[in-house]
Amino acid sequence: MPNDFLVATFSDAETLMRAVQAVRAEGFRIYDTYAPYPIHEMDRAMDIRRSRLPWVTLLAGILGLTFAIGFQFYAAVLDWPLNVGGKPDNSTLAFIPISFEIPVLLGGWPQLQRSSSARASTRVKGSNLWQRRHQRYIRVGTAEA
Repeated sequence: MPNDFLVATFSDAETLMRAVQAVRAEGFRIYDTYAPYPIHEMDRAMDIRRSRLPWVTLLAGILGLTFAIGFQFYAAVLDWPLNVGGKPDNSTLAFIPISFEIPVLLGGWPQLQRSSSARASTRVKGSNLWQRRHQRYIRVGTAEA
């Protein structure tokens, strides 16, 4: 993050959206916006690309499901078969709880890794952080407290 930045506060979402569009039109990069509620189309106005994290989470969940079913089948059928009430060794109903929990655990791991490696930032309600390029300022409008 650069040393030069601008922080502004706006009273409503429409003013914020107009300011974001004006700042982006001038070539500035907007790092983040904070609001007490979601502002639709803000990601598009800020030119933020979509995250790959959902795909990584899906892949981790599928790998977890494959591992859970494979390990349970190996343990119950191949390695240590037990006769429990005459049921078949590879009873699918017995595998369901673990086959749910392991993908949830492994699917949440990328989320945890992302949040722990994220930079700590000061969150100010309704404020925006903009990079100042080429030592120039622009007038966005009146900022209200």
